[in-house]
Amino acid sequence: MNTGDMMNTLKADVSQLQADAALRLLVVEDEMAIARDIRENLENCGYQVVGSAMSGEAAVELVRSLHPDLVPDLVLMDIVLSGEMDGVVAAQQIWSQFRIPVVYLTAYGDPQMLARTKATNAFGYVVKPFADNSLRAAVEVALDRYKKERHLQHQTQDAIHQCKTYTAIASHEFRNFLATIQSSADLLQFALSDPDSSSNSSDMKLELIEMIQEAVSGFNEMIDTTLSFAKASDQAYKLDISSVDCVKFCKTLIKSLGAAQQRRVLIFHYEAEIETEIDPNLFTFIFNNLISNALKYSPCDKQIILTLGKQNDECVLRIKDYGIGIPEESQEQIFNPFQRAKNACGIPGTGVGLATVAQCVEWLNGSIELDSQMGQGSTFTVRLPLNHSVRSGI
Repeated sequence: MNTGDMMNTLKADVSQLQADAALRLLVVEDEMAIARDIRENLENCGYQVVGSAMSGEAAVELVRSLHPDLVPDLVLMDIVLSGEMDGVVAAQQIWSQFRIPVVYLTAYGDPQMLARTKATNAFGYVVKPFADNSLRAAVEVALDRYKKERHLQHQTQDAIHQCKTYTAIASHEFRNFLATIQSSADLLQFALSDPDSSSNSSDMKLELIEMIQEAVSGFNEMIDTTLSFAKASDQAYKLDISSVDCVKFCKTLIKSLGAAQQRRVLIFHYEAEIETEIDPNLFTFIFNNLISNALKYSPCDKQIILTLGKQNDECVLRIKDYGIGIPEESQEQIFNPFQRAKNACGIPGTGVGLATVAQCVEWLNGSIELDSQMGQGSTFTVRLPLNHSVRSGI
C-alpha cells in the first residue's frame, strides 16, 4: 500500500470514528424537499442521520429494524403525515416501545393538536419554517433533558434497590438479635424457676445476662447504623459544625461503649489537647462504627489500640486491631454499600457501616485509609481538618 492509499484509509477510519461518536437522529417528514433540507442541516451540525421515513408506520418499523448500533438517540417527527398513523401516534409508539425521545416538527398551532402532543411526553417543538439554529437548539435541549431524566431515573432505581437490599439484610440481623435475647431470657427464666437446674449457677446466669446485653448493644448499633445510613443517603443533610475537644469527646465515647467493651483491652494514646471543628453527630458515628468493627472482628484476648493526634493541620484518628483482617481482594470495595469481606461470613453485619463512615468523612472534608493483612488485623486512619472551612472553601 502506497502513502496516498494509507492516508485515504486513515481518513476513512477517522471519518467512521467520528460518525460512530456522533449523536444519531431519525427524520420523519413526508415532504421530500423539507426532509432533505433537515438532513443536510443536521449533518452540517455534526449529527448522524441514520434514516428518514415519510409515514408514521414506516418510522416505527424503521426503528424496530435498525441495528442496535444505529438506533437513533432522537426522532424529529412531523405531526401531519400521510397514511393512517399521524406523527403523534407514531411518536407515542416509538416512546412506549423504544424509549426514544421525540421532537415535533409542525406548521400548526392548533390547541387540540398541542394537547395531543403533550400527552406523548414530547421533548420539544420546532415550528416550520425554522431557522438552522432553532433546529439545532431544539435537538440539543431535547437530548440534554432526556439525558438528565435518564440519570435521575437510574438514581431513583439505585436508591430503591439499595433500600430493599438494606431492609432485607437489616431485618435478618434484627431477627438474630431478638432470637438471642429471647433464647437467653427463656433459659434464664427456666434457671430461676428450677433451683435444681444446671443453668441455675451464678456463672451461668451472668453469662446469659451478658448475652442479652450484647444482643441489645448489637440491636442499638443496628438502629444507629440504619439512621446514619439514611442520613448519609440524604443529599440535603446540613452539617452542624462546632468546635470540639476531641480527646475529651473520645473519652466520653469510649465510656459509652458499655457491654461491647467488657473484658476487652482498649488502649487510648492521645495528645494533650486537640481542638477540631467537626459535626459531633457524624464524628460519633465514625468513631463508634470503627471501634465496634475492631471489637467485632477481633478475638476477646486481643487489644484494640486507639491513637488520636495532630499532623500538619489535621486531626488524625487511628484505630488498630489484631483481628481477622480483610482480604486484599475485598479492600478495594469495602467502602461501597453492601460490600463485606469474604471472611466475614457468620459475623453480624449489613455491609453499609463502612460505606456510611466514608460518606461522613467526605462530608467533613476528610479522608479515610485502610491498611489490613489477613490474620494480622486492620488499621483504619481517619484524617479531618482542624479547621473545617479550610477545605470546604467557606
